[in-house]
Amino acid sequence: MPIRYAAFLSLFLPAASFAQSNVSSELAELVAVDFTQVSRSVFIEKHEEALNIGWEPSMQLYVRVDPSLAEMVPPFEWTDDYNEAYGCLYDRLKEQDALGEVNAMFSSMQASIDYIYAHPDFNMLTIAQHEPYIDTLQPSDIYMEATTSCNLGALNMKTMRDSGLMEALTEIMLQ
Repeated sequence: MPIRYAAFLSLFLPAASFAQSNVSSELAELVAVDFTQVSRSVFIEKHEEALNIGWEPSMQLYVRVDPSLAEMVPPFEWTDDYNEAYGCLYDRLKEQDALGEVNAMFSSMQASIDYIYAHPDFNMLTIAQHEPYIDTLQPSDIYMEATTSCNLGALNMKTMRDSGLMEALTEIMLQ
């Protein structure tokens, strides 16, 4: 399921650059939130915090393919489109009584970031080699369906396309 995890990374871990020690303390606060008990506005706010934390580590997966890609890594910028998309995610998950899925996602985020930093060989081209670990981080089908229907991956992909990152990565892969 490496492709599914790559899609997950583009959705969730997608511009704040935190030292690894700060990531742990910031994530500890987010993991303590029970998403089954929060309002739509708090849900959106906490996802903005998570994206600010996770963007830089997830972008490492591109930069590790080729250091020249670092110049193209876009900073994470929260926009009205993200606000709308995460409002949509809240609505979809709430309709399905599945807001608890977010608790699981946030709980696995620290492990994911730790894994990225602990495995410098882990990048967008070596995802398949890390499949046993990646399988433990798979988002649920309900969560993936909701994020897809709310166009979260498309938002992150647009940011990476607009910066030239996706085109450059494609060129590198074709060499």
